[in-house]
Amino acid sequence: MNQYYRVCSPSQTDEDIEKQLKSKEVWGKPPRNYNQSDIPKVKAYSKRPQGRNIRGIKFWTDIPPDPGGIPGQPTWSGGREGVRIEDGYAKMKVIKISLFTIND
Repeated sequence: MNQYYRVCSPSQTDEDIEKQLKSKEVWGKPPRNYNQSDIPKVKAYSKRPQGRNIRGIKFWTDIPPDPGGIPGQPTWSGGREGVRIEDGYAKMKVIKISLFTIND
């Protein structure tokens, strides 16, 4: 079981976080940045983010990330074992999920 992090952003709002905490799932839409894709993916960081005033969720899963991804930024593509596609999101059940805040 590995631990991962997602941070609040315009595409990961407080409302999204609340829904994920309630459902014990982590959700992701298709990437829109330099790795653009039309495939919904759960995106995360494998290490605790550094910085000030960062909020988000941390989660634990035993589902391995997609192979060949960016080091330190794992993804889980929708439509494979353990990750389903629903309402335009990749949704992955997790073992544990909680909020985290960095205020340093």
